Amino acid sequence: MSDKKISQLTASTTPLAGTEVLPVVQGGNTVKVSVDNLTTGKNVPALTYNSVTINRGLANEAASLAIANANALAFTTSGVQNTAVGANALRFCTTGSYNVAVGTLCFSGANPMTGLFNTVVGASNAQKISSGGNNVGFGYATISNVATTSGNSALGSIALNLTTGANNT
Repeated sequence: MSDKKISQLTASTTPLAGTEVLPVVQGGNTVKVSVDNLTTGKNVPALTYNSVTINRGLANEAASLAIANANALAFTTSGVQNTAVGANALRFCTTGSYNVAVGTLCFSGANPMTGLFNTVVGASNAQKISSGGNNVGFGYATISNVATTSGNSALGSIALNLTTGANNT
């Protein structure tokens, strides 16, 4: 064993293979563990890696998932079971739950967003929905300029963009 301080050691090559071993103290004894086995069997409650974030919800609630390069589900406080894929998707979804946003800027303009059971796929969808629920939008900028609409289904670019009523198709 070297007589060098850890700070004097040469940096490892990354990414690690997982077979490298580290010393740990377990039960008063110094033992070795591979990088792959460092957290085996350990419940890791939250994970952030290369912009993939899985947030454990409130006690006994399912997790929310965000896959993006910036701000997806950034301000969620108590919403649960939301899925956001894309930059700024569901950014201000503070207490809204069971929402799915796939695309950049989906549900990104209303602050706070408290809606329930909304699903949108495509960039800039439902940007201003703040408290509406049960809306479905597929395409670019569908249902994007209405704050509290509910029960709408929109398919195609800019479909139901200025809808003020509910239950439109």
